[in-house]
Amino acid sequence: MGSTTGTSLRLQSQLKTALNCDSLCRCGTSYASRQTGPIPLRIMSTYTVQPATESPARSGALVRAAVLCALAVSVIGLALTWHSPQGVFHDPVVQLIALRQYVAGRSPTFNTTAWPSPDDLSLDTYSWVTWWPPGMGLLLLPFVSHGVRLATAVRALAMICYVVGSLGWAFWFTQFRIPRRLVVTLAAALPLSHYATTPLFQFYTESFDWACVPWVLLGALPLARAWQQRASTRFLLRSGLFGLALGLLYWLKYSAVFVSGGVLLFLAWLTVRDWRNRRQFRAPRCCASLCRAP
Repeated sequence: MGSTTGTSLRLQSQLKTALNCDSLCRCGTSYASRQTGPIPLRIMSTYTVQPATESPARSGALVRAAVLCALAVSVIGLALTWHSPQGVFHDPVVQLIALRQYVAGRSPTFNTTAWPSPDDLSLDTYSWVTWWPPGMGLLLLPFVSHGVRLATAVRALAMICYVVGSLGWAFWFTQFRIPRRLVVTLAAALPLSHYATTPLFQFYTESFDWACVPWVLLGALPLARAWQQRASTRFLLRSGLFGLALGLLYWLKYSAVFVSGGVLLFLAWLTVRDWRNRRQFRAPRCCASLCRAP
């Protein structure tokens, strides 16, 4: 009888200790700091810290929601500005003149302007446009060469850049572990920004930054994730195509060189970090081999 009573008291004591431990863990206080004696290992082993159960931000449902929201807002923006007259800022005007002269047969290339020669006004002198990259004329050339009016071609290019950029930034937002509502809000709000909608009224070449930069950043992410396998043939092919895309981006907008430079610096940083990690790993291994040599 006495042994049964003693066993019951011990079980009650252990149960009370476990309940105290559970209450202390719920309150966020340390169980070890509240106990004067040793902590029972059997009881502490039953309490483990669980990692936060947060699903990846780039889930299929989130991507679809962000893309559909950006596409819907872009369509609404195009519908609201459908009848607005299309203007052009000063910078692209020179390139549009060169393109029009090329289609009319007055200049040899789509990015070469023809002006009256100061020595003989009956002759033309030709000059390649160097102040601005030739990408805009190259993109408009298929439209104009098929008989599309220049204003209509510029309008179509502005609309394409607007939609492509809106979808690209929506995809880019899904790469971060931020709240889903914030991702959808950004995907819906950014196409309505002044920077995005201005080309629908007055076209400028910053539209190429809006349309291309998010896709360039998205193209750099797979390379960064697979940087450990950069000696493989597939990785070399993908990196070569990505480098070609960075070069073509410079043909569209000179200022995009800062984006390309930032991406290249990030990849170079990955290379240096990987090299330093390997060197730090090799040093202890070499010391251990030297110690085992005798």
